[in-house]
Amino acid sequence: MLTRRRGVRSQISSWLALAILVSGCAVAGSGRQAAPRSPGSVLVQRMSFSPLELAIPRVGREVERRVLPNGLVLYLATDRSLPVFKAYALFRAGSLYEEPSKPGVAQFTASQLRAGGTDVMSFGALNEELEVLGISIEAGVSPETIFVSMSALAKHADRALELFADILRRPAFDTTPLETYRGRVVEDLRRVAENPSRLMMQEFSRVMYTEAHPSGRPLTSAQAGAIRREDLLAHFRRFLRPDNMYLAVVGDFSVDELGAKV
Repeated sequence: MLTRRRGVRSQISSWLALAILVSGCAVAGSGRQAAPRSPGSVLVQRMSFSPLELAIPRVGREVERRVLPNGLVLYLATDRSLPVFKAYALFRAGSLYEEPSKPGVAQFTASQLRAGGTDVMSFGALNEELEVLGISIEAGVSPETIFVSMSALAKHADRALELFADILRRPAFDTTPLETYRGRVVEDLRRVAENPSRLMMQEFSRVMYTEAHPSGRPLTSAQAGAIRREDLLAHFRRFLRPDNMYLAVVGDFSVDELGAKV
């Protein structure tokens, strides 16, 4: 019995010693001065910001939707906060819609819409006018779509819309920029083997989708070298039509006036 009491007392003593040690450390720690804060940190702590108000435009309210007689779906939204004019055209014409025998044609078509000039203006003259007026027109491709974006000052909206329409309706697909782009693509494909992450993603897509799906058939240098101007024209005529097009326009303009022009 005495031995048991001594054991209990020993445990209590040990716990008391530990408690005193911990409290002593806490007191010692509290006596230390906090590290000085940088002037920038102090300034940030003093700053105050207004609550962020995010309003998503809604079709039927801020955004007007129209379907034109030729099948084109048009979205119009006026925003006069800045004197800018922007348009975005989208076609269901990406790599998923390519012929199995013509891989890469969607990518080449999208690139040369912008780079290849138009039937009424060479690629050099087009580039020069866009630069002088400060108009940006860019094209791109995804598995689902080919898209073309345009941005300009509102005072150049009419001319920007004309150039935008020429690119979408009358692309020339000039062979000189086409060959330049082909060379870049072939060189980029050659470098895939030097980039482990790109190579891994390419092989993952091949295994994931298999060759039965366009995403499982990565473009090769030989296939890129076989694409001709006629292939781009065929893809353009098949898919880049008004009844396969969605066009969104936003900026400083009158909805009624622009709707009449489109």
